[in-house]
Amino acid sequence: MNKQKWIALTAAGTLSLGLVAAGAVSTANALQLQDAQGTTLEQGAASGQSVDLGKRYVASASDTPSINSVQSANTTVSAQSTHSTQSPVSAQSPQSAQSPQSAQSPQSAQSPISAQSPQSAQSPVSVPSPQSPQSPASPASANSPDSPNSPDSPDSPASND
Repeated sequence: MNKQKWIALTAAGTLSLGLVAAGAVSTANALQLQDAQGTTLEQGAASGQSVDLGKRYVASASDTPSINSVQSANTTVSAQSTHSTQSPVSAQSPQSAQSPQSAQSPQSAQSPISAQSPQSAQSPVSVPSPQSPQSPASPASANSPDSPNSPDSPDSPASND
């Protein structure tokens, strides 16, 4: 996809997320907060100090929105893991021997100078070509016979010239 399509998709996704958030805020403002006995709590009256940590709160799906508390399931304690033994430290690898230094290559001998090429001989002058004789006149062509499959053409109207 090209850059413009990505920008359009990002903008549409951001706008959609904003719409969902606005809907959630308006829904939360429309609902009343109630305790387990059904008493309506005033705005700002619920705080973390009055919540029992042993309970989970679940919303019901009735005509009147309310929150019902249910007892949490007991958690089980996991078995303690056994520790594995530590691996022994590996022995250090021996140091590699140093590579021997390469011998220097001998210097190449200089190439000999090439001998100069001899000068080419001059080309002879070309003889002019003789003039071509004139072609004979072509004989007149015979008229083609009428085609048996095609109808005769209608006569053309007379011109006003």
